[in-house]
Amino acid sequence: MSCWNVAGRIRRVLVAAILLGSSGLLAATTTATPVEAQASTLTIAQREPTRLNFNWDLDLAAPYILQNIQSKLFDVNYENDVVPVLAQSWEASADAKKYTIRIRDGVKWHDGSMLTADDVAFSYQKSIEVGGPAKGLLKNVVAVRALDPLTVEFELGVPSGNFLETLANYYGVYIVPKAVYDNGTDVRTNPANEAPPGTGPFRFVEWVKGSHIVLEANKDYFDGPPGVDRLVFRFMDHLPTIVSALEVGEIDTTQLTIPFGEVPRVQGLPGLKVTILPKTNPSWMGFNLRRAPFDDVRVRRAIAHAIDRQLLADVVFGGLAPPENTAWLSVVKWANNPDALQPAYDPEEAKRLLDEAGLVPGAGGERLRMTITAFRGATLWGMPESAEFIRDQLRAVGITVIIQLVDSATWTDLVNARHEFDAAIAGGLRGPDPNDFAVFIGEGGSRNAMGYRNDRVEELLVIGRSTADREARRVAYFELQKIVADETPLLTLIATVDPYVNTTRYVGFPWEEGYRDRGRNHYFGMVKPAG
Repeated sequence: MSCWNVAGRIRRVLVAAILLGSSGLLAATTTATPVEAQASTLTIAQREPTRLNFNWDLDLAAPYILQNIQSKLFDVNYENDVVPVLAQSWEASADAKKYTIRIRDGVKWHDGSMLTADDVAFSYQKSIEVGGPAKGLLKNVVAVRALDPLTVEFELGVPSGNFLETLANYYGVYIVPKAVYDNGTDVRTNPANEAPPGTGPFRFVEWVKGSHIVLEANKDYFDGPPGVDRLVFRFMDHLPTIVSALEVGEIDTTQLTIPFGEVPRVQGLPGLKVTILPKTNPSWMGFNLRRAPFDDVRVRRAIAHAIDRQLLADVVFGGLAPPENTAWLSVVKWANNPDALQPAYDPEEAKRLLDEAGLVPGAGGERLRMTITAFRGATLWGMPESAEFIRDQLRAVGITVIIQLVDSATWTDLVNARHEFDAAIAGGLRGPDPNDFAVFIGEGGSRNAMGYRNDRVEELLVIGRSTADREARRVAYFELQKIVADETPLLTLIATVDPYVNTTRYVGFPWEEGYRDRGRNHYFGMVKPAG
């Protein structure tokens, strides 16, 4: 028997140790940091979502706001550690096929009613039922049950040594009130998707379409009241306008990363602070395997060979973000296979493969005409510029590229929902745990717009998540990454860093030093006026 007390965060070694004989509830102690409420407003530049619910449908703009309204059982901080949010304690069965989680007592919904395990169980059950963004993550979940008002049990089909990390995944489930959504109607059309209830540090006030969303401080927040009275998310997607708004103080920060060429200048501006951090959300280009000729691995690899990723890093990203040459994430050393190399820049090999695939030059030297879909005002900077760079590179091997720039909602509809694309550029967190890659390359993964499926990859995903033995996991994921590198359903382009910009009038941004252990993606519950 063993019981671990965790102050503030759960180190990965503790998650890994679950299969090594733990039983009994593992208490997680988190100390709320009281902050004095201020009559202040934090204004944030943000893309407009189509809905404010991330459990039922993939809307890439929604989590940027929802993290401040709703809560998960677990999340990941800016130090890439799993941290408990609504979870208070937990235990794993000896065979790691049942996880019993006790939620915090006394947590209130924004309407004053109490959070219960029924809400937690319903949120997961309904997300699985409707096939929401977490569907690929939760394929192993057989049942979710409320055992008592504060305890929920997850039953798994096969053992899992990293289930807490699964629950903490960026594409994981937000807890919503059963009483609001379990009313016999379609959860996707529930009015609450535009005025979401939650347990988070801010409560929803208004959504003026095309303009902004306002949230107000939740003084009853279980982790202590936030340090600002209001959050205003201003809908902006024109990056030069955002930079200008930062300069004159119209906004306090932005969730759309500024153009990389602007970073040195912005770093020198008074009243603004730039924090550059490595991220686990590389930029990538995926191919639609449902369409010819992209169903031919020779064509996909030829396109990869035609792109000079080092030059892309130098030209578009100013040399501050390195190219990604491996299939997964070179920043996660223990689980990334350095030999799972993507096709190196070699235009002659690209031409040879295109010839072999029957795409020979026609009139004017054109072999293939294709469209690359990317979204403007990209949160992951450089997507439109990357598309332009790739267009120019592919021209040299006889491929004509038409760039389709759309807003985020249209991109999601065209690429993820309707699969009406040839190739698409995107980002998205695929770490720090190697099983997070399943969202992108596993069957049914919410970011697997490519339609990729490989039987051995599916087997290796099961092996990798079924054990807490790091070496066994490493072996499985190394083999998986080599398969993905060879088959190239997607080409990872840049191992990104993010330049976070914020006003110095406030402190407590989650990316700032001193706050990263408690800071979570898009979470502004710790921000307060400086001084």
